[in-house]
Amino acid sequence: HGGLSNIINQLKSHLLKHHNSNNNSDSVHILSGSKIVAMKFNEENKVIIKIEHYQEEKEGEDNIQELKFDHVFSTLPSYEVANLIYPYSNSLADKLNSIKYASVATINLVWNNNVLQKKDSVVSNQQIFSVPSNLNGFGYLIPSKEHSPIIGVTFDSLTFPDLNSKFKYSDNNQTRLTTMIGGDIDKSVNPNAVAFDDYNLTPEKQKYLYNLVQKTLSKHLNKNIPLPSPDHHTIHLWHKSIPQKYVNHSELINNIQTQAGNIFKNHTQSSNITLLGT
Repeated sequence: HGGLSNIINQLKSHLLKHHNSNNNSDSVHILSGSKIVAMKFNEENKVIIKIEHYQEEKEGEDNIQELKFDHVFSTLPSYEVANLIYPYSNSLADKLNSIKYASVATINLVWNNNVLQKKDSVVSNQQIFSVPSNLNGFGYLIPSKEHSPIIGVTFDSLTFPDLNSKFKYSDNNQTRLTTMIGGDIDKSVNPNAVAFDDYNLTPEKQKYLYNLVQKTLSKHLNKNIPLPSPDHHTIHLWHKSIPQKYVNHSELINNIQTQAGNIFKNHTQSSNITLLGT
Protein backbone atom coordinates (compact mmCIF):
# COMPACT_ATOMS: atom_id res chain seq x y z
CA HIS A 1 0.00 0.00 0.00
CA GLY A 2 2.82 2.42 -0.82
CA GLY A 3 0.92 4.42 -3.42
CA LEU A 4 2.96 5.84 -6.31
CA SER A 5 6.20 4.76 -4.60
CA ASN A 6 5.34 1.20 -5.69
CA ILE A 7 5.72 2.24 -9.33
CA ILE A 8 9.07 3.93 -8.65
CA ASN A 9 10.38 0.93 -6.72
CA GLN A 10 9.30 -1.49 -9.45
CA LEU A 11 10.93 0.61 -12.17
CA LYS A 12 14.13 0.74 -10.15
CA SER A 13 14.14 -3.04 -9.62
CA HIS A 14 13.41 -3.69 -13.31
CA LEU A 15 16.21 -1.42 -14.52
CA LEU A 16 18.81 -2.80 -12.15
CA LYS A 17 17.82 -6.42 -12.80
CA HIS A 18 17.38 -6.46 -16.58
CA HIS A 19 19.94 -3.87 -17.73
CA ASN A 20 22.87 -4.58 -15.43
CA SER A 21 23.80 -7.97 -16.89
CA ASN A 22 27.15 -9.65 -16.29
CA ASN A 23 28.39 -8.40 -19.62
CA ASN A 24 27.32 -4.81 -19.00
CA SER A 25 27.34 -4.25 -15.27
CA ASP A 26 27.61 -0.46 -15.50
CA SER A 27 24.72 0.24 -17.85
CA VAL A 28 22.36 1.65 -15.18
CA HIS A 29 23.16 3.69 -12.09
CA ILE A 30 20.48 5.18 -9.83
CA LEU A 31 21.48 7.97 -7.45
CA SER A 32 19.03 9.01 -4.75
CA GLY A 33 19.36 11.55 -1.97
CA SER A 34 21.27 13.86 -4.30
CA LYS A 35 20.84 17.38 -5.67
CA ILE A 36 22.06 18.87 -8.95
CA VAL A 37 23.90 22.08 -8.07
CA ALA A 38 25.58 23.06 -11.37
CA MET A 39 25.86 22.23 -15.05
CA LYS A 40 28.67 22.88 -17.51
CA PHE A 41 30.07 21.68 -20.84
CA ASN A 42 33.50 20.39 -21.87
CA GLU A 43 35.55 20.27 -25.07
CA GLU A 44 34.32 16.75 -25.84
CA ASN A 45 30.72 17.99 -26.29
CA LYS A 46 29.75 16.32 -23.04
CA VAL A 47 27.45 17.68 -20.35
CA ILE A 48 29.02 17.82 -16.89
CA ILE A 49 26.53 17.64 -14.01
CA LYS A 50 27.74 18.60 -10.54
CA ILE A 51 25.88 16.66 -7.85
CA GLU A 52 25.75 17.12 -4.10
CA HIS A 53 25.00 13.95 -2.14
CA TYR A 54 23.09 14.41 1.09
CA GLN A 55 24.91 12.89 4.04
CA GLU A 56 23.89 13.58 7.61
CA GLU A 57 27.31 13.04 9.12
CA LYS A 58 29.50 14.88 6.59
CA GLU A 59 29.34 18.16 4.77
CA GLY A 60 31.65 19.78 2.26
CA GLU A 61 33.60 18.78 -0.83
CA ASP A 62 33.47 15.05 0.00
CA ASN A 63 29.79 15.13 -0.91
CA ILE A 64 30.34 16.71 -4.34
CA GLN A 65 30.63 14.60 -7.47
CA GLU A 66 30.88 15.51 -11.15
CA LEU A 67 29.38 13.15 -13.74
CA LYS A 68 29.80 13.30 -17.51
CA PHE A 69 26.92 12.53 -19.90
CA ASP A 70 26.32 12.31 -23.65
CA HIS A 71 22.71 13.43 -23.21
CA VAL A 72 20.69 14.77 -20.28
CA PHE A 73 16.93 14.60 -19.88
CA SER A 74 15.79 17.04 -17.21
CA THR A 75 12.50 16.62 -15.34
CA LEU A 76 13.34 19.21 -12.71
CA PRO A 77 10.81 21.95 -11.91
CA SER A 78 11.35 24.95 -14.14
CA TYR A 79 12.59 27.16 -11.27
CA GLU A 80 15.30 24.59 -10.49
CA VAL A 81 16.37 24.45 -14.14
CA ALA A 82 16.53 28.26 -14.16
CA ASN A 83 19.27 28.20 -11.49
CA LEU A 84 21.37 25.93 -13.73
CA ILE A 85 20.72 28.01 -16.86
CA TYR A 86 21.54 31.49 -15.49
CA PRO A 87 25.30 31.27 -16.29
CA TYR A 88 24.45 30.72 -19.96
CA SER A 89 21.29 32.77 -20.56
CA ASN A 90 19.53 35.23 -18.29
CA SER A 91 16.61 35.54 -20.69
CA LEU A 92 15.96 31.76 -20.77
CA ALA A 93 16.27 31.56 -17.00
CA ASP A 94 13.75 34.38 -16.66
CA LYS A 95 11.31 32.53 -18.93
CA LEU A 96 11.68 29.40 -16.80
CA ASN A 97 11.11 31.40 -13.63
CA SER A 98 7.98 32.97 -15.11
CA ILE A 99 6.17 29.63 -14.68
CA LYS A 100 4.45 29.94 -11.33
CA TYR A 101 4.03 27.10 -8.84
CA ALA A 102 1.35 26.95 -6.15
CA SER A 103 1.81 25.45 -2.69
CA VAL A 104 -0.77 23.14 -1.14
CA ALA A 105 -1.21 21.81 2.39
CA THR A 106 -2.90 18.47 2.95
CA ILE A 107 -4.62 17.66 6.23
CA ASN A 108 -5.31 13.93 6.66
CA LEU A 109 -7.97 12.96 9.20
CA VAL A 110 -8.72 9.45 10.48
CA TRP A 111 -11.60 8.25 12.66
CA ASN A 112 -11.96 4.74 14.04
CA ASN A 113 -15.59 4.71 13.00
CA ASN A 114 -17.67 5.69 9.97
CA VAL A 115 -18.51 9.38 10.34
CA LEU A 116 -19.76 9.51 6.72
CA GLN A 117 -22.69 7.27 7.58
CA LYS A 118 -26.08 8.72 8.51
CA LYS A 119 -27.04 8.09 12.14
CA ASP A 120 -30.40 6.31 12.53
CA SER A 121 -31.20 7.83 15.91
CA VAL A 122 -30.50 11.15 17.55
CA VAL A 123 -30.42 11.77 21.29
CA SER A 124 -32.98 14.44 22.21
CA ASN A 125 -31.65 17.93 22.95
CA GLN A 126 -28.15 16.86 21.90
CA GLN A 127 -26.36 17.81 18.72
CA ILE A 128 -24.84 14.72 17.11
CA PHE A 129 -22.81 14.88 13.93
CA SER A 130 -24.66 12.96 11.23
CA VAL A 131 -24.43 13.47 7.49
CA PRO A 132 -27.82 14.01 5.76
CA SER A 133 -27.41 10.73 3.85
CA ASN A 134 -24.74 8.07 3.52
CA LEU A 135 -21.88 9.44 1.44
CA ASN A 136 -20.34 7.25 -1.22
CA GLY A 137 -18.00 8.86 -3.71
CA PHE A 138 -14.56 10.24 -4.47
CA GLY A 139 -15.01 13.57 -2.67
CA TYR A 140 -15.60 17.10 -3.88
CA LEU A 141 -13.88 20.25 -5.15
CA ILE A 142 -14.95 23.76 -4.20
CA PRO A 143 -14.99 26.65 -6.73
CA SER A 144 -13.29 29.85 -5.62
CA LYS A 145 -16.54 31.82 -5.88
CA GLU A 146 -17.78 29.93 -2.79
CA HIS A 147 -15.10 31.73 -0.73
CA SER A 148 -14.13 28.53 1.05
CA PRO A 149 -10.75 28.31 2.83
CA ILE A 150 -10.33 24.72 1.58
CA ILE A 151 -10.20 23.77 -2.08
CA GLY A 152 -11.20 20.12 -1.95
CA VAL A 153 -11.78 16.94 0.03
CA THR A 154 -11.25 13.30 -0.92
CA PHE A 155 -13.02 10.43 0.83
CA ASP A 156 -10.00 8.11 0.96
CA SER A 157 -11.65 5.35 2.99
CA LEU A 158 -14.44 5.10 0.40
CA THR A 159 -12.15 5.28 -2.63
CA PHE A 160 -9.60 2.78 -1.27
CA PRO A 161 -11.48 0.61 1.23
CA ASP A 162 -8.86 -2.12 0.85
CA LEU A 163 -6.44 0.09 2.80
CA ASN A 164 -8.71 0.48 5.81
CA SER A 165 -7.19 -2.49 7.63
CA LYS A 166 -3.60 -1.52 6.85
CA PHE A 167 -3.25 1.08 9.58
CA LYS A 168 -2.22 0.00 13.06
CA TYR A 169 -4.16 2.81 14.70
CA SER A 170 -7.53 1.81 13.27
CA ASP A 171 -9.70 -1.13 12.31
CA ASN A 172 -11.78 -1.90 9.23
CA ASN A 173 -14.63 0.42 10.18
CA GLN A 174 -12.86 3.72 9.72
CA THR A 175 -13.10 7.07 7.95
CA ARG A 176 -10.12 8.63 6.18
CA LEU A 177 -10.36 12.09 4.63
CA THR A 178 -7.77 14.28 2.89
CA THR A 179 -8.44 17.99 2.86
CA MET A 180 -6.50 20.39 0.62
CA ILE A 181 -5.77 24.04 1.37
CA GLY A 182 -3.90 26.59 -0.75
CA GLY A 183 -3.43 26.41 -4.49
CA ASP A 184 -3.33 29.36 -6.85
CA ILE A 185 -4.33 32.21 -4.54
CA ASP A 186 -6.23 35.30 -5.67
CA LYS A 187 -7.53 37.14 -2.61
CA SER A 188 -9.68 39.38 -4.80
CA VAL A 189 -11.66 36.30 -5.86
CA ASN A 190 -11.53 34.31 -2.64
CA PRO A 191 -10.71 36.45 0.42
CA ASN A 192 -10.74 33.35 2.64
CA ALA A 193 -8.04 31.50 0.70
CA VAL A 194 -4.94 30.48 2.67
CA ALA A 195 -1.51 31.26 1.20
CA PHE A 196 1.79 29.61 2.13
CA ASP A 197 4.80 31.90 1.74
CA ASP A 198 7.52 29.69 3.21
CA TYR A 199 8.50 26.07 3.66
CA ASN A 200 7.75 25.79 7.36
CA LEU A 201 4.50 25.05 9.14
CA THR A 202 4.89 26.31 12.68
CA PRO A 203 2.94 24.57 15.46
CA GLU A 204 0.67 27.61 15.60
CA LYS A 205 0.01 27.41 11.85
CA GLN A 206 -0.70 23.69 12.08
CA LYS A 207 -3.17 24.24 14.89
CA TYR A 208 -4.87 26.98 12.88
CA LEU A 209 -5.17 24.71 9.81
CA TYR A 210 -6.50 21.82 11.87
CA ASN A 211 -9.22 23.95 13.50
CA LEU A 212 -10.04 25.56 10.16
CA VAL A 213 -10.55 22.16 8.52
CA GLN A 214 -12.69 20.86 11.37
CA LYS A 215 -14.92 23.92 11.24
CA THR A 216 -15.21 23.93 7.44
CA LEU A 217 -15.98 20.21 7.15
CA SER A 218 -18.64 20.54 9.84
CA LYS A 219 -20.23 23.28 7.76
CA HIS A 220 -20.06 21.32 4.52
CA LEU A 221 -21.16 17.94 5.82
CA ASN A 222 -23.67 18.71 8.55
CA LYS A 223 -24.78 22.32 8.90
CA ASN A 224 -22.07 23.43 11.38
CA ILE A 225 -22.66 20.63 13.91
CA PRO A 226 -19.05 19.94 15.00
CA LEU A 227 -17.25 16.93 13.67
CA PRO A 228 -16.00 14.53 16.34
CA SER A 229 -12.27 14.88 16.95
CA PRO A 230 -10.31 12.50 14.74
CA ASP A 231 -8.29 9.67 16.27
CA HIS A 232 -5.33 10.57 14.11
CA HIS A 233 -4.31 13.46 11.86
CA THR A 234 -1.29 14.61 9.89
CA ILE A 235 -0.49 17.91 8.16
CA HIS A 236 1.96 18.30 5.28
CA LEU A 237 2.95 21.33 3.21
CA TRP A 238 3.84 20.64 -0.41
CA HIS A 239 5.79 23.78 -1.31
CA LYS A 240 5.63 24.95 -4.95
CA SER A 241 4.12 21.59 -5.92
CA ILE A 242 1.57 22.49 -8.62
CA PRO A 243 2.67 24.35 -11.78
CA GLN A 244 0.14 26.88 -12.97
CA LYS A 245 -0.68 26.88 -16.67
CA TYR A 246 -2.07 30.25 -17.65
CA VAL A 247 -3.20 31.47 -21.07
CA ASN A 248 -0.52 30.91 -23.78
CA HIS A 249 1.35 28.39 -21.61
CA SER A 250 1.98 26.10 -24.61
CA GLU A 251 3.51 29.00 -26.53
CA LEU A 252 5.79 29.78 -23.58
CA ILE A 253 6.96 26.15 -23.39
CA ASN A 254 7.67 26.07 -27.13
CA ASN A 255 9.73 29.26 -26.84
CA ILE A 256 11.68 27.83 -23.90
CA GLN A 257 12.46 24.58 -25.73
CA THR A 258 13.54 26.40 -28.91
CA GLN A 259 15.79 28.85 -27.05
CA ALA A 260 17.25 26.06 -24.90
CA GLY A 261 18.09 24.00 -27.98
CA ASN A 262 19.93 26.92 -29.57
CA ILE A 263 21.88 27.69 -26.41
CA PHE A 264 22.96 24.10 -25.84
CA LYS A 265 24.06 23.75 -29.48
CA ASN A 266 26.37 26.72 -29.00
CA HIS A 267 28.17 24.88 -26.23
CA THR A 268 28.17 21.26 -27.41
CA GLN A 269 27.66 21.42 -31.18
CA SER A 270 24.45 19.48 -30.65
CA SER A 271 21.35 19.89 -28.51
CA ASN A 272 22.16 17.16 -25.99
CA ILE A 273 19.97 18.44 -23.16
CA THR A 274 16.23 17.83 -23.29
CA LEU A 275 13.91 19.74 -20.97
CA LEU A 276 10.85 17.70 -20.05
CA GLY A 277 7.85 18.50 -17.90
CA THR A 278 6.42 21.94 -17.32
